[in-house]
Amino acid sequence: MVKIMKPLFAATLAASTLFAWENAQAATIDFHVDVDTSAVRGTDGFLDFQFNPDGATSQDAVATLSNFVFTGGGSLAATSDPMGGGSGVLPATLTISNVSGVNDVFQGLTYGKGFAFDLSLSGPAVDAPVGSGPGSSFLVSLFDDAVFPLLTVDPFETVLTLVLDSSGGTRIQTFDADVVGSPSVVQVVGRAPQGVPEPEVIFLILFGLVYLNRLMISRRG
Repeated sequence: MVKIMKPLFAATLAASTLFAWENAQAATIDFHVDVDTSAVRGTDGFLDFQFNPDGATSQDAVATLSNFVFTGGGSLAATSDPMGGGSGVLPATLTISNVSGVNDVFQGLTYGKGFAFDLSLSGPAVDAPVGSGPGSSFLVSLFDDAVFPLLTVDPFETVLTLVLDSSGGTRIQTFDADVVGSPSVVQVVGRAPQGVPEPEVIFLILFGLVYLNRLMISRRG
């Protein structure tokens, strides 16, 4: 019975160790975003958040927008208008998957002095990037109540474009606020990558490796 249990325990432990290791590798790419809307304070309009594939072969990925707050006045409409892989209503968490050509959450508001939010990118395109081919882009746009773009000179009407490329890296592009060259209203701060193993996960990995090593040595003896 002991001879049967030992290999079974070893196999179970090996599987658990592999599972723990794979979960420890899961990661997110995180940012904090601040947007200054003081120039349009009191204006009714819309926020548009998109996360779209840049090509048909883009890897799956998810943009999660959380901790949305106004930084001086402002109010949100009670409902949003999601499309494709978009879901959620601010100020609660928004989740936008790059599952179709256009994936977004469109929500009305009255602009205050500014707003801020946290952005996390996750999924296979972050965990195991293929290293070639198209990536995906996270876009933020500001509109007035006639859906006219505000505070940007970008011809694609965004105040922020953040590209997740096929290597798992990111590129951030912001735009002048107007044609006379006023600085961008957006500030983006990157945060340390998540996915660092928890202490108990590290313990399980090390314990599993030590046990398997001892088992191999005993078999050789």
